Amino acid sequence: MLVFQGVLKENALDVVVYYIPPDATSIPNTHRPYRLTFVEDGEGGCVVKRLKGKRGRFTREGVKYSNETHSSAAIRAFFQLSKNLKAEELSVELDSMDPELERTLREQPTATSPPYKSFLIRTLERALPPLLLPHITPGCKLHVYNYPIQETEDIFINTSFFDTDVVRAAPSFDTEAYTGVTDEQIPLLQARCLYMRAPYVSSCGINRVLLINIEQATRSNASSTSHRFLTTLVIS
Repeated sequence: MLVFQGVLKENALDVVVYYIPPDATSIPNTHRPYRLTFVEDGEGGCVVKRLKGKRGRFTREGVKYSNETHSSAAIRAFFQLSKNLKAEELSVELDSMDPELERTLREQPTATSPPYKSFLIRTLERALPPLLLPHITPGCKLHVYNYPIQETEDIFINTSFFDTDVVRAAPSFDTEAYTGVTDEQIPLLQARCLYMRAPYVSSCGINRVLLINIEQATRSNASSTSHRFLTTLVIS
């Protein structure tokens, strides 16, 4: 299993790649991360360094980007590597987002690769999850976390987020953030597992979801057609 992780630090952004053998997915410390760090050079560009060893020491500097910020260069490398190496799981962890990173995400070509198995977003920036959706092929599990856990009841994931094909086609959707999903939208989600805080969803919306699943089960029993059934629904 190939896993990619982008982690933003002060004046630097890490792109981490690690391989987990198929027979060791549940065994801790069985993977060796390959970490590239994109660091500001103080002249409007950035350099790429590699962290190596248990103590995380830098090796010699690598590629230099003269006219590109560390966040812009790193996010482009992140998606390019994920496509070239056929990553199964992607993780983007960015507490905040600078203008260059936002511009790069808007200009980056949209997803054309086979679907990942899962895509995890961990951020405090409300604008980031919608910007990442065009780069995700429909069909992968979605996890959106605003770590540290949100204390207020402000909507973190807007209503329009749930109108996209990527979210509707996700086989599972998991978030502890407050969402703007509505009674009309939630029956359109195809996920078998749903975990979310949804203050705009009433008992009417929940009943519609349950009714749809009962109807699908009835049709499935009457024919050989298979349907995707909701197995877990947790809404608070």
